[in-house]
Amino acid sequence: MKIKAPKSVPVGGHNYKVEQDPSLALTKGNRGQCDNAKETITIDSNAIPSHKTTILLHEVLEAIKFVWFDNDLDHHTLDTISEGIFQFLGSLGIEIEWDD
Repeated sequence: MKIKAPKSVPVGGHNYKVEQDPSLALTKGNRGQCDNAKETITIDSNAIPSHKTTILLHEVLEAIKFVWFDNDLDHHTLDTISEGIFQFLGSLGIEIEWDD
């Protein structure tokens, strides 16, 4: 089942806007970014769809970490959890459809 990529994601009482940026990797050096002050998640629009999904999951976990865990989870743990969630969703036949 395909679902459309979200335009925003609720985290706690906050609503994070989801954006794509073709220059993110070039200007910031990473393929995803969570700006908690602006409540914005940015994803490299040049990434392939499966990578966009894992990037989104990772950045949502970054927001969750900020809101509920006082930034007390390391980056590797977030990578591992996001890949696990991606695999689980895939096993259920759930795929995020990205508008490019």
